[in-house]
Amino acid sequence: MGESCVPDAPQRVVTIVHHMLGHTLAVDVKPVGSNVRYLQQTEGDYLDTQTYMGDATEGIELTGVENQANIEKIVSLEPDLILALEDSENIYSQLSQIAPTVLFQLEDIVIDWKKGFALVAELFGKEDQAQQALDKYSQRIEDLKASLGDRYQNQTISVAGMAGPDMFAYTQNSFSGSILSDLGLDQPEAQKVDAPYGAIYNLSEESLEQTVDGDVLFFLAFAEDREATFRELQQRPLWNQLRSVQKGQAYLVDNYVWTGSNVLAANAVLDDLYKYLIDSPSPDI
Repeated sequence: MGESCVPDAPQRVVTIVHHMLGHTLAVDVKPVGSNVRYLQQTEGDYLDTQTYMGDATEGIELTGVENQANIEKIVSLEPDLILALEDSENIYSQLSQIAPTVLFQLEDIVIDWKKGFALVAELFGKEDQAQQALDKYSQRIEDLKASLGDRYQNQTISVAGMAGPDMFAYTQNSFSGSILSDLGLDQPEAQKVDAPYGAIYNLSEESLEQTVDGDVLFFLAFAEDREATFRELQQRPLWNQLRSVQKGQAYLVDNYVWTGSNVLAANAVLDDLYKYLIDSPSPDI
């Protein structure tokens, strides 16, 4: 983390990376501002699309796009602490003049989400609350494993996505890959690798059978109309040759949830797994 004098019990926090928003909300720290991931998300109410966060985002102001923080907006919010990633070093001097600024490593926040959660919780003195949240997640993992039994033994669970024309597959070191690993569920061989940012990018349609296909496929569409994108894929001959598609086990899921990299999103992924793998609502804990 970046060197900074962190105030006791900060009240006006700004998160410059959207993944960190879930970490803070999970320990009852509500930022006054948060960045979005893509420019087009500034045109609507991006935070309302984070449905897995419930109404916790109400009142949080948008402070720009990742790597393009709106400095004037941040100044207007009068923060007493700013949380950012190490790739914000180019504006660190500006941010640190506004408020104490802590830089986190991308690997800790986006890839090793449990470590990132622990680091953020420690910053606010909320270690016990974070541990309780992780313990609840672990209990849900054990409950789901018991419900699954051996029904997916010797089967593979794939997670893939599409942004514009580019297709990609999420690997074992991704957020979703870590959850599948916690459950003891197997990914396709091509996804059992550690890849930069947890994904294999620029896949051709001809390679989908080797990189994306599994017995079950969870698909993320990064588009304004996700359902339309998914319907368009279903018209492609190569897509319909996938085993998961032929078995009727290719599912469109919320990309914000499945790339959330925080414990709130992790629990929402478990809800999806209950829905699609067991055809049952998730039990309350």
